[in-house]
Amino acid sequence: MINVAPATDAIASTYIQTCRPRPRDAIGDWELVGDNAGFAAWELAWRGGEGVRDVLLRDLVADLAVSVIAARSGADVVAGGVLAASHGVVGITNLFDRTASTTTGWSVCETAAQVLFPDSPLVGYENGESLEAARARGFTTCGALRVWELD
Repeated sequence: MINVAPATDAIASTYIQTCRPRPRDAIGDWELVGDNAGFAAWELAWRGGEGVRDVLLRDLVADLAVSVIAARSGADVVAGGVLAASHGVVGITNLFDRTASTTTGWSVCETAAQVLFPDSPLVGYENGESLEAARARGFTTCGALRVWELD
């Protein structure tokens, strides 16, 4: 169990989940992004072709504790996320899904985590529809997560 402090009204908050579900709909067709071209395609899909570029830096693919995961439909990246191993857990972050399904991104990341980090619990923070999708996949809410913004 992860200890999380309760959020206050003055601090933006969202939820954190942890569990180690076996993917019900395991997807074997995922890839580990390992080069600049692959990361550029992943980053474009992640931000939906809009938004600020270079929020996530290409150096992520060189970090041994970080795995950038992508699923493709043909040549296009359509789902993925980032797995970050730290202190005995694997964080799922920057999850996205450009498919008609609401679970492809989750399944891809869970399947990749099962292969890459088989004994580590999964943790993440989500809200809204993404939180509901996580709960539907077997994640449980541990509590609120404080999110601090720099002025």
